[in-house]
Amino acid sequence: MREKIAAEPALERLALDLETPLVETLAEMELSGIAIEPERFRAANADFLRRQETLETEIRAAIAAVDETPGFAETINLNSPKQLQRVLFDDLKLPIIKKTKTGPSVDAEVLEELALFHPIPEKIVELRRLTKLRGTYLEPLPTQALPSTGRVCATFNQAATATGRLSSSEPNLQNIPARSENGKIIRAGFVPDASLGFDAFVSCDYSQIELRVLAHFSGDPELRRAFADGEDVHALVASRLFGVAQADVTPDMRRKAKAVNFGLVYGQTSFGLSKAINVSASEAAAYIDAFFATYPGVLTFSTAFSTTALDAGSFKRSSDGAARSPAFGALAVAKRSTSRSAPRSTPSFKEPPPT
Repeated sequence: MREKIAAEPALERLALDLETPLVETLAEMELSGIAIEPERFRAANADFLRRQETLETEIRAAIAAVDETPGFAETINLNSPKQLQRVLFDDLKLPIIKKTKTGPSVDAEVLEELALFHPIPEKIVELRRLTKLRGTYLEPLPTQALPSTGRVCATFNQAATATGRLSSSEPNLQNIPARSENGKIIRAGFVPDASLGFDAFVSCDYSQIELRVLAHFSGDPELRRAFADGEDVHALVASRLFGVAQADVTPDMRRKAKAVNFGLVYGQTSFGLSKAINVSASEAAAYIDAFFATYPGVLTFSTAFSTTALDAGSFKRSSDGAARSPAFGALAVAKRSTSRSAPRSTPSFKEPPPT
């Protein structure tokens, strides 16, 4: 292994200067863990359970009002696709969003869309959220704390992802919801360790780091200028998307522009964006077109980068040599088997609009 790494100087620098020293830091993090207050988790679990029971009672009462079959509402399995199909599409006549081999889909994405039409799917979505949060965090975490320290010690995986980012497991502490009220309740169970003299958590984050990196590598002059001038890039993009002065950008406009900005960094399609910000696919496509009209250098860069990476089955990070990924290899095979002239399902790869 040493000989293979030494044969590629960029990889050797990565291994010796970054990855190997990081092992000690991660080991210290794993051994230290994070303090929790088990009682907070137990109290939240009991509260979530009460909310679940209330929701289930409300759902069954609503089903009984639309399906008068004796005993059906009391015995329905709310996780049964077939029985939900009966309620949602036979009884309520809700629109069929998509189909599977066994009939209309009732997956999570479909239920969230149907929630706009009737309270039954809306309540089922919330019921499932509470169930997942209880099963993933509130019930297991108190049992995973070390009795001697009251701390939960996760594993940080240094080489588990194709992109090179860290991942966390046993338990996964990186996916705890951050923005929802339920997520805030769960996060309140993690506490600074007073026994070590800590009384607060410090949260640090780079400001719009993905967009700054994109500006650097794409070389788009307008995007680079915005950062050089210290502008609020999300507000700037919102003003272009909605055709208003930057001073007139509303919080909702900025939120949508932020979703556009970060979504396109990760290759989000117009369909994915429409779901994220709750607009039509055509409206989302118009946002994407407006973004690339404003920053044509980004489109040129992303198209060239994705084409090169898919063809080669690899990509390069600035800190090392080629990073190979099974996902890229599979995509490269699929790409080569499809005509390059075939129309794409997303406007993200259109030619830049005339400037």
